Amino acid sequence: MNEAEFAAHFEDYLQAKSDSVLFSEVLTSSGMPDIVLVAAARDCVERTPLPPEVAAMLTNGRAAVAAALSPRRGHRLDYLARVTGRESEYVRRAVTELSGVGLAARDDSGLVRLGPRWPEQLPELEVFELKLADWKKALAQSLRYRRLARRVTVVMPPGPDLHAKRITDFYARYGVGLAQFNPESSHFTYIMRPRVIGPTSRADYLDAVGRIVERTLAQGATV
Repeated sequence: MNEAEFAAHFEDYLQAKSDSVLFSEVLTSSGMPDIVLVAAARDCVERTPLPPEVAAMLTNGRAAVAAALSPRRGHRLDYLARVTGRESEYVRRAVTELSGVGLAARDDSGLVRLGPRWPEQLPELEVFELKLADWKKALAQSLRYRRLARRVTVVMPPGPDLHAKRITDFYARYGVGLAQFNPESSHFTYIMRPRVIGPTSRADYLDAVGRIVERTLAQGATV
């Protein structure tokens, strides 16, 4: 069995067992995780009726600018350019675009805050990184996804070595979960559950949410 077949079996398992929405191979600022599980997404949509085309704007530099804003404290454009590493003109355009849909607001003094349409709650993201072998490489890749996800778990086929203390100690050090999945029996077992360790980058998290919404629009699906 190759990695693509292993991933397909695991996706089928998750879709049958979870009420959350699943997306495979989502291109994000932090890389391309194998599976992103959007937890509580439907609750978020009901509580914050934000049109998908508006949420889809939260990608790339706009996500970075939005991540630097707060609902109460206003910031000047030069500050936003400095903390996001973007050119001042780019930040100005991003603020104009975000303000146009109510996600940001600029007052008469030029200070920028989160806008009136900023959602009170956004969905939680959980990432599963799938590998047939090489637990070290799997862990190294999964560390990037802490930037966007609340929890990250590496999933591999059953193998006695995965229970070795030297392996579980490595995963425990970084808070990444480790699990086994048998594609023949559809049996899933955690060797070590993930800790809540992210998202460590609000910009990467918002970018991932925006890209997921973009995909749902392109596919005609709903989150």
